[in-house]
Parts: sequence; C-alpha cells; structure tokens
Amino acid sequence: IPSALVNDKDQMDKLVQISTNLTLLIDTQLVRLDLIDHLYNERYQADLINILSQNNVQSLPNFIQEFCKDLTTVNFNMVPHIVLKKGDFVQNYLKRVNDVLYNLQRGNNYCPVPVA
Repeated sequence: IPSALVNDKDQMDKLVQISTNLTLLIDTQLVRLDLIDHLYNERYQADLINILSQNNVQSLPNFIQEFCKDLTTVNFNMVPHIVLKKGDFVQNYLKRVNDVLYNLQRGNNYCPVPVA
C-alpha cells in the first residue's frame, strides 16, 4: 500500500480497512463501479466516497488502483466493473479466451492465425 499518499497511521489503518472491506464485498462477483458506494453503505453503514474524500483520495478508481492489490477494474458490456484479479469471473473469462484461440489455431492446422 502506497504510504506516500497517507499522512498518519490512523489514516493508513482506515484505508487498509476499506481495502479489506472492498475485497470482501466484491468476493467472487462482478460489481459495477457505480454501485460500489451503495453496496458498501448497505453492508458497512458508511459513505465510502465521503470517507475516501476525507482521507485525500481523489476517486474510487484511484483508491482501487493504489490500495486494493487483489482488485482490478474491467469493462464488461462497456460498463466499468470491479472484480477480484484471481476471482471466478477473470478466470472464466481467460478460459473462454483460451478456448477461442485454441479453436482458431486448431482450425488453421495449428499454424499461426492471420490477423484479419
């Protein structure tokens, strides 16, 4: 966690707790970025965006990128979502991509597939 962005230990502890809470909130699901504040508020009775703002964090995507090592942002159906990097969604997506690539290569006698 980038300590250069944090002024004191209490602030760091709060941000680490938020990072842990977000990881638990996301768990194995794909969650739309614009719904995370609402879901966080439902589960933890706290306004995530306000807390981040009070701790000098400019935005939720910045916080996730800087503080949440297990989470990443993906665009799914042209909408930003947050997922666990090693969660089911990402693993299943990679498996489907590999299946498509394998089928393309197999259909081309296992030779490189030309880019159209």
